[in-house]
Amino acid sequence: INGELWGRALPVAQQADPPAWSVKYPEEIYQQAFQSDAERTAQLIDNLSAIPGGKLMAPQDLVDMARGGNAEIIEAMRPVLTAYYPSQLFQAFSDGPILALVLILVWLKPRRPGVVGCWFLIAYGVLRITTEFFRQPDDGIPLLLGLSRGQVLSILMIVTGLVILRIVSKRDVQPMGGLLRPK
Repeated sequence: INGELWGRALPVAQQADPPAWSVKYPEEIYQQAFQSDAERTAQLIDNLSAIPGGKLMAPQDLVDMARGGNAEIIEAMRPVLTAYYPSQLFQAFSDGPILALVLILVWLKPRRPGVVGCWFLIAYGVLRITTEFFRQPDDGIPLLLGLSRGQVLSILMIVTGLVILRIVSKRDVQPMGGLLRPK
């Protein structure tokens, strides 16, 4: 939402006509990959030359105007920017309604203390691993076995949840809570 944790770029085949749900970040013009791409830079300059004074704008001014909703600047930048997966929305959906639904399903019947917490660790880890496939890996942090740092940490979270679940499930204590309590 605020421009951090960008998604991965959509496949090249979808870049020419990206889906409406894809995201384009005007801040991309600051990146070295964009600035070293002479063709995209030239196209942006050509597009801006149609706007009075547009060709002479500083990159920061372009980004500020695009973020401010200037339709001419947005249209000039749109064809040269890369379309990305909306990873922030994927993460928000998985961490909100999907995770809540899983925990509600676990909490439907009374459970031993700690079981719901373990399922939180397990479900959140699985959902985070899934959403990380659509997010760019962190800069400067190498992938481990093809997995991002977030995926590796999520695997540890799942394993921790499973180990603790095994421990709390064997404890001799009364189940508690539950949305559907037996009569």
